Amino acid sequence: MKKKINIEYAWLTPFVEQVADARYFEKEGCMIHSGRNILKIFSIDGVSVVVKRYGRITLINRVLYALLRKSKAQRAYENAFILRRLGIDTPEAVAYVECRSGLVMTSCSLVTLYSDWQPLSSLHAYRYGDSDKEVLLDALTCWIANLHDKGVEHKDLNIGNMLYAQDMSGGFRFMLLDINRMRFRQSMSINRRLKNLCRLSGNTDLTNYVLGRYAEMMRHDRDETVMRGVFYKVMFEMRQKLKRRIRKIYRHNGNRCVSAACDV
Repeated sequence: MKKKINIEYAWLTPFVEQVADARYFEKEGCMIHSGRNILKIFSIDGVSVVVKRYGRITLINRVLYALLRKSKAQRAYENAFILRRLGIDTPEAVAYVECRSGLVMTSCSLVTLYSDWQPLSSLHAYRYGDSDKEVLLDALTCWIANLHDKGVEHKDLNIGNMLYAQDMSGGFRFMLLDINRMRFRQSMSINRRLKNLCRLSGNTDLTNYVLGRYAEMMRHDRDETVMRGVFYKVMFEMRQKLKRRIRKIYRHNGNRCVSAACDV
């Protein structure tokens, strides 16, 4: 087992070691997401933490993560400290842990403090003229522009990877999630910013509105920025469809090979 624990939460070391056990993780905690990755909430002495257990690690990545590359959990843990130093909200990192068998990494998990901030899922229903949602979208666009100004490039910048909270004065704050795939740059060109923005999930109205407001904030030509951003989004979605098709073919052929081997 390889682990790293935030010194402020050293007292959680026994829990971190325990939760690395797949049997304990499966039986305990409260499930909040089950998919490619599994997220559960645990309460330890009155402190709520979220454990994210990363899944679907290919055989080659199990070897690479053990020998050459940082695991997703380690990258997310380290990125959390960088983001918070930059003044960007993200759940406070408690620990990460990796389990290995010989030279192969079998699993990895990230432990963070729980946040009760709200998801942005309501924005998926946005239509032009929805003033209530536009107030939130304006604040979100300004926050994303601030990320870019600080050189933060989130490789999976979509609405599902952000939370928000509203303060007493009516202002909004945002929190970044799923932070294992990031780049921290000295600066970001307008093309790189728009290519990053094209990952933002949402309907056409939402995409065009955000691109237009972003152009105004950056003092760029609105029509040109929207047109370029939409082009990048179309290209991005086409690449995503192609990747899914390739994965589907790969899984299908892999299953056929397994079945053939079993028949033999």
